[in-house]
Amino acid sequence: FESRCAGTQEYMAPERLRETLRPISPQEEVFAVGLVLHDCLVGPSRAGLTALHEGRIRWDVLNRVAVPESLVQILSRCLAVEPNRRY
Repeated sequence: FESRCAGTQEYMAPERLRETLRPISPQEEVFAVGLVLHDCLVGPSRAGLTALHEGRIRWDVLNRVAVPESLVQILSRCLAVEPNRRY
């Protein structure tokens, strides 16, 4: 059985980019959902995705578009760099 990595790299969790030969975890899926949510709130940006992979959420943009604090907290947890800090 050969394991492969398929999908859009920009939407993969940081740990998937480092290690592709293991099963996908639920935390990786949560990270991807967080990236899509972030795109919906502030607009898609390849540079923004790179920043998110490094744990740099664009709080200034989220505040500018008046995202409710409860949603910001959900987003923050979904996009945690450490998988064990995600939902």
